[in-house]
Amino acid sequence: MKIVKQTESQLIFSSHSPLAAWTSWIFGFFVSPIALTLLIIRLGAVGMPTTLSCQRSPERSVSCQLKKHHFPLYWTTTNIPAGDLQKARLDRDSGKEGTYHHRAVLVTRKGEIPMKDFYSFGEQYQQKIVDRINNFLADSNQKSVSVRYIEGGLQPFLWFAFDLVWLTAGIAGLCHRRIVATFDRALNSFTLKQTNAFGTKILQHSLTEISNLILTEGEPDAEGDKPYNIFIVMTGGDRLLLFRSYNISNKQKEILQNLREYLNIQ
Repeated sequence: MKIVKQTESQLIFSSHSPLAAWTSWIFGFFVSPIALTLLIIRLGAVGMPTTLSCQRSPERSVSCQLKKHHFPLYWTTTNIPAGDLQKARLDRDSGKEGTYHHRAVLVTRKGEIPMKDFYSFGEQYQQKIVDRINNFLADSNQKSVSVRYIEGGLQPFLWFAFDLVWLTAGIAGLCHRRIVATFDRALNSFTLKQTNAFGTKILQHSLTEISNLILTEGEPDAEGDKPYNIFIVMTGGDRLLLFRSYNISNKQKEILQNLREYLNIQ
């Protein structure tokens, strides 16, 4: 918050610098589409996950169908003929980054079929899938088995929350407003220019319509930070936001007092 220009007849106030505003908008332009794309992909992966369905015939031979999810949003179907599936096992990557990731693999007479194209976290979750398939193959009394391989394991909502946080941050960046207020005594006019990534809105009033200038303090958030808002109060009771911040410095309080004096507000 700063005073851009002040003369005897005119005062121009800006809530943020152009650089700060553009930084926020550019952040939003990059982050929002990426977060939205990831969210859609994850929703598709959870809504239509990789599935393995196996049936045991009266002759005790097992045939299976693997419907496999691929990045980003398409699926392929692989039929495993009767008697071809031998077992399932848990495969592990090389752990180059210091952490091992895993994936379930189907072992058939014709080779191995990974249930996912890539390795991921959730060793215990994937081991349970492998154990369930092997238990079915070992127990001839079981007639069928159906396995759902959900990306993110048993708690995919954690990934949704991650994507939603970034999507919210991106949208907030796009909606971030730079406010420029111009007070002109010579023209008896007050112009409020509000700009975000979607466009500019201009409000015009006469100076005589301004009745007060107030500073409000909101409830603290989880981290104890309090939001502060500076409003211009019009004679009709409307409040026009002039500045919003999670901290208010002594310099900003001095600017607020300067505005009060300029507008002859006690």
